[in-house]
Amino acid sequence: MELEIKIKSGDFRTLLLLRDGEVWREVSKCLFMNELRKIPPREILEGFFAIEERVGRRYALHLLSRRAMLSSDLVGKLIAKGISEKTAQSIVQYCKDKGFLDDEQQIARLIAKEQRKGYGAKAIQFKFRQKGVRYLPEIHEKEAISKWIAKQKIDWSDRHTVNKLIAKLLRRGFSSEVVINSINDYKSGHANWSFGD
Repeated sequence: MELEIKIKSGDFRTLLLLRDGEVWREVSKCLFMNELRKIPPREILEGFFAIEERVGRRYALHLLSRRAMLSSDLVGKLIAKGISEKTAQSIVQYCKDKGFLDDEQQIARLIAKEQRKGYGAKAIQFKFRQKGVRYLPEIHEKEAISKWIAKQKIDWSDRHTVNKLIAKLLRRGFSSEVVINSINDYKSGHANWSFGD
């Protein structure tokens, strides 16, 4: 069975691999073109999965040499370039085995980054859920809230200002219990007023 290779009309960066006149696969032209040129059209079908693995590994290593990323992000980028999900998972496992990819370290770095930006546990968990990360370590909010409050110039005697601060912290993904406790702890040294009086 012979494969026919065409450039997709309207998208010159995508190759269409046609099998019996039907589109079999869409792949990235920049990744696959040189590899597909080396093989006669009759033999592409038999050797395609080996080509896909080789091209995918090369692209994954290129991406990881530029910046660290989560395995879910790497899988998404590989699939976007036309690599099958099964092959993408195989490539991710290869990168993990070689030590090029470490989700735990990357998650810890990303959590610290989001906390420096002033986001709470709920906002961070939501962001990671969107990336496809199922497990997150415990996120300590109290310290992040204390640092964030210390940066703010708050008139603790004005209830309206304090309520605005609480609303802002809640919008940033901090849990209400931790916000109120942190504000009461911080304010105990600044005023004789506690939330709930």
